[in-house]
Amino acid sequence: MRTKTTIGLFSAACLAFVHQGCGKQPAEPSQPTKAPQTPALVSLPLLRAEAAFPGLHFERPLLATHAPGYSGRLYVCEQQGRVWAFDNRPEAKPGDRHLALDLTDAALAPGSKTIPGENEEGLLGLAFHPQLQKTCAVFVHYTVTAPGFGGSKDRGHRRGRLSRFTLSADGWTMDRASETVLAEVDQP
Repeated sequence: MRTKTTIGLFSAACLAFVHQGCGKQPAEPSQPTKAPQTPALVSLPLLRAEAAFPGLHFERPLLATHAPGYSGRLYVCEQQGRVWAFDNRPEAKPGDRHLALDLTDAALAPGSKTIPGENEEGLLGLAFHPQLQKTCAVFVHYTVTAPGFGGSKDRGHRRGRLSRFTLSADGWTMDRASETVLAEVDQP
């Protein structure tokens, strides 16, 4: 798994640095050290999960957020590459949500029939510009494939892509044609 390998290499580098001690020998303690005291246990109230929008269903949702200036509206990202917008009402039904952005034909996502991806790929993040009313800018991070740059022949090489999209004046849709790719990072 790529993540474990990266973390493993990072951890090994940190351990080597700590082991070297920045060129200094550790000082010998002059007194025996005491074991830290265990804090008293605290009772927490019982918690229960409750469906926030029981009338709505999403496939692999990974983010729910609101946009500056649209406080009564929520945006939910699905890992397959869809962003849904709907009014923040517990009684919302499937017909109340709007497809704000569809990247399913471009996002390398798990379960995708056209471009299958791994569990850590797909539409991974969305952020609205803090001055959204002036800029209409929405930033989206998703995984794409770039055939011919290595990797297996049928799946190509993976890249993380950060793009900017323009949000419509009414806040319901993000213009797919407005995509400006800001950065792409190889994910070998």
